[in-house]
Amino acid sequence: MSAMYISLLRYLTVSIFALTSCISDDDFSNAAISKRAEPLPIVMIHGALASGDTYARHAMLWGSNGYDRELLYVFDWNSLGGANAQALSALDAYIDQIKTKTGKSKVYLVGHSAGGGLGYSYCSVAARAQKVSKYVHLASNPQTKPAGPAGEIPTLNVYSKGDKVVSGATMNGATNAVFEDLDHYEVATSPESFERIYKFLLEEENVMTTLVPMDAPKITGRVVTLGENKPISTVKVRVFETEGATGIRRRIPIAEFTPDADGRFGPLAVRPDTHHEFEITSEDPEFRTLHYYREPFVRDNPFLYLRTFPPAASFAGII
Repeated sequence: MSAMYISLLRYLTVSIFALTSCISDDDFSNAAISKRAEPLPIVMIHGALASGDTYARHAMLWGSNGYDRELLYVFDWNSLGGANAQALSALDAYIDQIKTKTGKSKVYLVGHSAGGGLGYSYCSVAARAQKVSKYVHLASNPQTKPAGPAGEIPTLNVYSKGDKVVSGATMNGATNAVFEDLDHYEVATSPESFERIYKFLLEEENVMTTLVPMDAPKITGRVVTLGENKPISTVKVRVFETEGATGIRRRIPIAEFTPDADGRFGPLAVRPDTHHEFEITSEDPEFRTLHYYREPFVRDNPFLYLRTFPPAASFAGII
């Protein structure tokens, strides 16, 4: 083999190594996304007394795997009323809005606990079932068949023997994932359950189950009442950087927001190595000021929720 040929091989080897060394985890994830069939919006429904931030960690894991943030949605509802006609109608309208916004004809639907009851009930009507490509049933009451009037919607049923709230069971005809020691909430939040959901929805084996850090993560928040998830817009949200060990504020607020009519605020770019305090105040003398202290955000969090006390006369307030 000539010296010139050996030199050429060395050059190509070094060049390929240099190229692959410059590719980030996000680049690999995005490359994998491009090989898939067209991705669909994922609509996630929380359980009783919860909010959309149930799925905050899973949303960040979806992002770590290159899934488009614009395809991740949470449905906030007053779970204290159960899966009634009003909740089903609101969910149907929400899915229609998402279909219009994204231009997709169907969605993936995910429901946890009471949200699983709502999601499964939603799929029981043919006109609504046609809007759902696949359904994920998380730590929710056992069902006898997959979702859909005739059980026609591909369904993943996830439950844990360590769940002390809902006793899950195998769903005939569905894909079943059984864990030994996840608690009720972990079935909807853990990396283990995310891996099963990811593989089921996308039919891919390669999945990232740890968060890929970002240099300047962005957070987007929502202010709602505890339990009933009514949006609050008559408040002020101030964001401070704090000392991690003490919670003491470092300086003046890095941001100040007045939530919109839907209670939403942001986005806000933050430093990934810094703890934060979120202060909620109001000019209403009856309002109780609240302070939330958060660990560093390592990547975009689209579902940061700040809950206020429910009105005293509301059902949640009475509880």
